[in-house]
Amino acid sequence: MTYEQSVMDTADEFGYLTCADAKRLLREHNVSALDAWIALGDSATDAASLLNFLGY
Repeated sequence: MTYEQSVMDTADEFGYLTCADAKRLLREHNVSALDAWIALGDSATDAASLLNFLGY
């Protein structure tokens, strides 16, 4: 399983991560939650958007 697949498997049936999971993903990549929220807005917990934002 790829890293991207593992993140998507963590998301709910609508493709969203919990706030805790999203923050953990961002911490693993040394990105602040504020930076992600500024860039993504309400999509900051959308798993696919976060992965794209992080360069996957």
